[in-house]
Amino acid sequence: MTLTEQMTALAKQAKAASRDLAKLTTAEKNSCLLAMADALENNAAALKQANALDMEAGAKMSLTSAMLDRLKLDDQRIAVMAEGLREVAALPDPVGEVLRQISKPVVVAGELLAQLSVIEVVFGLVADRFVGP
Repeated sequence: MTLTEQMTALAKQAKAASRDLAKLTTAEKNSCLLAMADALENNAAALKQANALDMEAGAKMSLTSAMLDRLKLDDQRIAVMAEGLREVAALPDPVGEVLRQISKPVVVAGELLAQLSVIEVVFGLVADRFVGP
């Protein structure tokens, strides 16, 4: 399976899961976020082991040292990702919040925040902004 096929399959799975996630309460969403943070920390050794394979493959593909650095996972970067998930869980849930409402004689229109359906930790390209040397 090519990378494009893998990413397409993941996107389809995320889309299917989004229907169930949209029904979660704030407490359930926060519980999921906290469980994800715990899972990152509890599986750090396995993540780093898999990342070593990614690093090896990246080196074989002649990725630049900057790209390899962005790809690399270590304890500190995993901890920062887990903390980021915890910070999101601590934020107020904006779902259902009315951003703007316009009332006219015949109609009321407005913008409403929708359910967050998929959490993705995009870390590689910005990791160095959060993690020191």
